[in-house]
Amino acid sequence: MCQGRCKNWAGKGVKEVCLGRRLLAHACGGERGSGTFLALATLVLVVGAATPLIFGANQAFEAERLDSAAELSAMSAADSLIGFLTGHPCEVAAKVAWLNRVNLDECRIVGFDITITVSAKSIGMVHFASATATTS
Repeated sequence: MCQGRCKNWAGKGVKEVCLGRRLLAHACGGERGSGTFLALATLVLVVGAATPLIFGANQAFEAERLDSAAELSAMSAADSLIGFLTGHPCEVAAKVAWLNRVNLDECRIVGFDITITVSAKSIGMVHFASATATTS
């Protein structure tokens, strides 16, 4: 293809360019394997775009789980305070928090109000949640 064009030109440089182009075409092998590269590039792009979404969804799930654990601990402590459960309210709250795989950070009893603060670590971040239960 390139040699036909080179015969019409008188310069030596044109022949070398055509010869180089022909050698380059033979060395590269055309477009063979470009589909594999395109598939891998698409895979990297999809994984790169989905990673922040997955981490965001995980953080939202952990925050919701932590809120539920704080509320359950507070309600259990309030039940213990009025006598439905045995034991000290803060011990009961600590056990419920442990069963929900969170850490009890604070248990405050003021009158008939119990405020519970729990925490959990998720993907290197520490989340906190608190709940208040009252016995009226």
